[in-house]
Amino acid sequence: MDKNLSMAVTTTPTWDLGQCVEGWARAGLTQIGVTREKLEAYGPARGIKKIKDAGLKVASFHGIGGLYTREQPQRFEQNLDIALRGLEWCAEMEAGCGLIVGGPREGRTWEEAAKEYTDGVRQILPAARERGIPLAIEPLHPIRQQWMWLNTLKDACDLASEMDDPMVGVVFDFWQHFWERGIEETVRRHAQQIFLVHVSDYKLETVNLPDRAMLGEGIVPVARLLRALRDAGYGRVYELEVISGDLEKIGYNAAIARLVEAYGRLKG
Repeated sequence: MDKNLSMAVTTTPTWDLGQCVEGWARAGLTQIGVTREKLEAYGPARGIKKIKDAGLKVASFHGIGGLYTREQPQRFEQNLDIALRGLEWCAEMEAGCGLIVGGPREGRTWEEAAKEYTDGVRQILPAARERGIPLAIEPLHPIRQQWMWLNTLKDACDLASEMDDPMVGVVFDFWQHFWERGIEETVRRHAQQIFLVHVSDYKLETVNLPDRAMLGEGIVPVARLLRALRDAGYGRVYELEVISGDLEKIGYNAAIARLVEAYGRLKG
């Protein structure tokens, strides 16, 4: 098993965190991507103990929170509290990085949203640095406007460059960004800023958003992107995140094994 391979718990939505930990261990995985929702639902203390007892390393924590709406002080403070609590859990789990989204644009210009977002990230940087938790900006596909106003990997890398802090990087998600013009050049130029890669695939035709293709069976040039990352010197975690009802039909255990096998084959 590739020591840099992880799988996000979003891949098995109907399993609780405990079932995910057990399933990952059965599959021989050594790393796991944890969401705030599953950790809270399972119980943070119980969940962290379960992960550690299984010997899994937490590659990523999805849920530092949207640091946004500074013109609404109460809401901003609530978001800040959520982010700081997430960092505490990251430290307890010794997570490889914490993922940050930013919420919708809410009538702002792109530049206004960017300033507010980076101001918010700077608010939690001292706490992240103290705990040794890198922060990964997570741009999302334009169809996900309710969750994140920032949509391209290139723009995310530009923001990270502007912040000019070694604790701030980005997430490169194949499903979210394979379509971008010049994506391989972006990877080559910004490989050192990529803190996590989400490996997934995209169905040519679908009417549902959480309906990704099984790895190697969609339209994402997975092998080529993996090769571009390797050639650019990327050496961090590759995290499988295939969100689709197909996995439940296949059966989660069989689907996990199939995804791991496909990743190994496509990486070469």
